[in-house]
Amino acid sequence: MFDKEKSMDWLRTKIEKGKEELVKFSKISKLKLEISTLRKRKDERYKSMGKRAFKMVEDGIIDDPQLVSDYDDIIKINQKVEDLELEIKAIKESKSSYNSDSE
Repeated sequence: MFDKEKSMDWLRTKIEKGKEELVKFSKISKLKLEISTLRKRKDERYKSMGKRAFKMVEDGIIDDPQLVSDYDDIIKINQKVEDLELEIKAIKESKSSYNSDSE
């Protein structure tokens, strides 16, 4: 037959277990968010440090071959971006060869 006391104990046990799991999930989520925030801050520091190193190579303060090589690559990329932007500008300023009267 139906034992109300056993059913209530079973239900209490399940609710407690659910609460424990929810607390664990909440703590883990909070810690993961903190880790994510710290990683973002670290990435920002790397970026800042890289910009300072770039400027120091540019100013001749640093002549480390690997940094100079990276500097040269960045200069080439910047030039390619400028060239592509000029190409876009030229396309925008050019007259269209499409003539609607020919249709």
